[in-house]
Amino acid sequence: MMPEQTVATILASLISLTGLVFALFWLYRDYCVDHLRQDLFALRDELFDAAAAGKISFDDPAYVMLRSTINGFIRFGHRLNLIETILLLIMPGSRQLLAETGPAFDRRWRNATKNMSSESRAVVETIYRRMSGRTLQHIVLVHPVLMASVVIPLVSWILASVFLELTLRVLREPISAINSAAFAYSEVS
Repeated sequence: MMPEQTVATILASLISLTGLVFALFWLYRDYCVDHLRQDLFALRDELFDAAAAGKISFDDPAYVMLRSTINGFIRFGHRLNLIETILLLIMPGSRQLLAETGPAFDRRWRNATKNMSSESRAVVETIYRRMSGRTLQHIVLVHPVLMASVVIPLVSWILASVFLELTLRVLREPISAINSAAFAYSEVS
């Protein structure tokens, strides 16, 4: 029979792990979705303020298209994650939908912005890029396991590569001497 202290430790550990799993897979995800939506609301408000200030017309096709796209992300932000994005890209029915609407969206966006003044275009393009960047960031960061298994190793690899390059630059002369010695030894044999 196990001592009472061991049973208490096991129970405390199980409760802690259950709380951690709950926090990571439900609370964190809900927080990410709420944060995404809040950022998108702010972008939509910024777009509205630009139109109210006369930088762009409320009737401009680019304004309407960008506002509608932001609204779509706000409405379906809870479904925006890496797994569903990958499925959207590889599923046959989704690929057909993307083939029909993807180029159409790009074409419509170019058509909506081509006759705008450079100032108005700069306003909508800036908000469009920020919207795209924010949704991409959300797709990558919303799932803690994917973030830990993809993002953290990728960042670590990039930092290690940069550190290695800097180290090689600093130690170029000693490394060259070692390489010369190895080359000289190879010719002796």
